Amino acid sequence: MRYLLLINFLIMPYSSGVPTRAQIADGITLGEELQVFSDAWMEEKMTKHHIPGSVLVVVKDGLPLFSKGYGTADLETIVPMDPDKTILRVASISKLVTATAVMQVFERGLVDLQTDIRTYIEPDLMRAYPSSVNLHQLLTHSAGVGDKFFGQTVKKAKDLLPLEAYLREELTKPLAPPGFFVNYSSHGISLAAHVVEKVTGLNFEEYCQQNIFGPLGMDKSTFVPSDALMKNACTCYKYIFGGYRILPMRHWRHYPASTLTTTGNEMGRFMITHLEKGTLQLPGEAGKRIFSTETTQIMHRRQFTMHPRMPGMAYGFWERRENGWRLLWHSGHMPGHRTGLFLMPSERLGLFLFSNTEFRLFDLFIEDFFDRFYPSPKSQPILAGAKEDLNRYAGAYRHTWYPRRTIGKITAFHGGPGQQLNVKPTNAGKMLLIGDKPYEPVVKNLFRLAGSDEYTAFWETTAGNPLVLYQGGMFAYHRLRWFQRVEFHYMLSALVSLIFLVSFSIWAFSIKKSGLRRQREEPWCVPTARLSAGLVCAFYLAFFVGLPAVVSTGAYKMVQEIQLSLKILLAAPLLGCASSAVLFCALSVAWNFPQMKKKDKILYTIILLNSLAAAWFLNHWNLLGYRF
Repeated sequence: MRYLLLINFLIMPYSSGVPTRAQIADGITLGEELQVFSDAWMEEKMTKHHIPGSVLVVVKDGLPLFSKGYGTADLETIVPMDPDKTILRVASISKLVTATAVMQVFERGLVDLQTDIRTYIEPDLMRAYPSSVNLHQLLTHSAGVGDKFFGQTVKKAKDLLPLEAYLREELTKPLAPPGFFVNYSSHGISLAAHVVEKVTGLNFEEYCQQNIFGPLGMDKSTFVPSDALMKNACTCYKYIFGGYRILPMRHWRHYPASTLTTTGNEMGRFMITHLEKGTLQLPGEAGKRIFSTETTQIMHRRQFTMHPRMPGMAYGFWERRENGWRLLWHSGHMPGHRTGLFLMPSERLGLFLFSNTEFRLFDLFIEDFFDRFYPSPKSQPILAGAKEDLNRYAGAYRHTWYPRRTIGKITAFHGGPGQQLNVKPTNAGKMLLIGDKPYEPVVKNLFRLAGSDEYTAFWETTAGNPLVLYQGGMFAYHRLRWFQRVEFHYMLSALVSLIFLVSFSIWAFSIKKSGLRRQREEPWCVPTARLSAGLVCAFYLAFFVGLPAVVSTGAYKMVQEIQLSLKILLAAPLLGCASSAVLFCALSVAWNFPQMKKKDKILYTIILLNSLAAAWFLNHWNLLGYRF
């Protein structure tokens, strides 16, 4: 497929619109300069990072600045990316539409953002939540609602469950008290969408068609796309081992949070509406208003943060500062593609970028875009902070976005969602190394990345112990104890596997000499212990070897649908536990019989103790049993 990527750039870029002209402070024409910048940038980065296609849309001052497709939507047919025709799945940017819908019903007086949602939906749906949960918390991801990661899609849009049925089946127990800290949640946004359904009497798709997509002329936008519409959808890829793997496109069950289907130009209409305070007025079209200026201001205002000096959460949007400019933004990721969107209300500027591989193209583009067009002002001097022992912050912190009670927790083990950040003092205790970046103290619990305007804060308990590391928006990390750190679990899993392997080898060698059958004058417990010891090793080894093999065939498959291979594999540790129980009983009885050799007693005891360590490890990661 490598030659296809070369053909890809023979047709790049594809443009469906003429740029308008807009001026920025230094007098450079943004439309013309941005087109030159983007064309060169995209060609370089897409070639370097093996990205088949992308769509870039920029709006400013209430009008489309330009929209372009780069590369191909499909490597086989060489269909060019078209911002007007190519159907895109924008993943978690869907949440911005859902937040907009909630603010519309708020404006109409149908809901209050601070009222317990049990007032609007079926109260028993929230039976696992002892505390009040409101829309303010759901829209700022501070309600303590968790997520499940595995088995969350269906093949056909028509197979999506109604929201109430889905939430009854999938809503997890709370991870933290509401308002405690940021915990990103697709289930939480789906709950907010269900509130819209109950107070309007429309299912969520119908509501959005009548009140958002229809009025804004977003004719191809939908949460429940038809098969006919999906024929124009771009193909999603993963670049691996020097080639492209096509990843299947499925429909997320929490569809108000993840399954918006649209085009680049229609996302431009959505951005303009937010930047122009709820109004879309394009040349040749009748003006449309979907919410008021006051509602826009409320939605775009910071509504939650874990530190007053840090960017936080607006309603639906995350806050971010880039070169000193305040942005409202959101990203989206599904297997095979990534999406990003930001609004800069002060400049009436919005940008949307989609690419059909998993590389983080949006993050790179934003950095270079701002360095070129909105450079950073002179760095402000660091405020002199009180001297303190930075060792109090040292430790490991894990991103709060990962399941706690389902098998999806394993994503935090290998650096996916729930990734770990290590923190330690550096430079003779004068700076704090967070990950691989050095931060300078500003005031207590607040640090600034050296030479930038990027900050990290710590939220502490009443006892004064740092508990949560916060980097703004959804980026909150909770502190880990020593036995929760991934380093400990890597060592534990390696040690347990090694002990099982060595023990099984010794066991197999002894069996080759004496056999499994009961020897003359042996009590029943001796051969039972012998057989069960081998089974314990075999079952656990099968799992520890088999899990990486199953995951390597495509972790994205597990996210979309629980694979049969995983279900079969999960039986191994359960059988290992059962064999361990038999081994314990048989060994307890046989211990005082002279027919059991001392070396066998030692070997079986080691196997038994190792099985306890293995069971603890698997239970910690929700791999003991079928915790879907």
